[in-house]
Amino acid sequence: VVIPSKIDGKMVTEIGWNAFAYNEDIVSVEIPNSVTLIAQMAFSCCTSLSSVSLSPNLESIGDATFAGCVKLSHIQLPPNLNHIGYGAFAGCTKLSEIVLPEALTDLGVGAFQDCTSLKYIKIPTKITEIDFATFENSGLEILELENGLEKIGREAFKNTKIKTIILPKTITELGESAFYNCTNLESIILNDGVNTILDRAFGGQSKLTEITIPSSVIKMREGAFWDCTSLK
Repeated sequence: VVIPSKIDGKMVTEIGWNAFAYNEDIVSVEIPNSVTLIAQMAFSCCTSLSSVSLSPNLESIGDATFAGCVKLSHIQLPPNLNHIGYGAFAGCTKLSEIVLPEALTDLGVGAFQDCTSLKYIKIPTKITEIDFATFENSGLEILELENGLEKIGREAFKNTKIKTIILPKTITELGESAFYNCTNLESIILNDGVNTILDRAFGGQSKLTEITIPSSVIKMREGAFWDCTSLK
């Protein structure tokens, strides 16, 4: 599918809600430079979609826009993109590579949930919070977090394959089950600045043997390190 830049003489600036959702025949999509917004569910569950060329001027990807596009393995996000909505790429099980642009300020709930082939992610500096289940059940092994991030929400990285976590100095709160059941996790570095660690934030880490709690922590809920059987 090649989307034109003009229809009936009018500039195409938005791909509308549900525009191509559940179309099992679309293999590729080219979006013109005129488009700045793709609305929610525009390409949701396009199960044959494997190639997407986005507008370089795109600023917003809506809720569940590419959710369930199980053959999509790579997508290049444009530099001015500032918003990725709720579940935007959830269930894209072949998505193995994505670079989040520095302009990004909003990363929605469950945006990359169940992206089981995604191994690496770097969170850009303008993101201040990683929301509920953003990367839950993904294949993440390597995580880079930048200064500027203040909060990691509930179940944000639950059931991932992360091996090492180095939290930036700007982090203040780790939400409930934020890193729960990351069974490959061997090392956590908590910098001064963290003041809240909620229930089971690091629960179920069978390979974790040691951790230093910084003096800045004033609230650590019961079970924060629940079932960390190797922790001594």
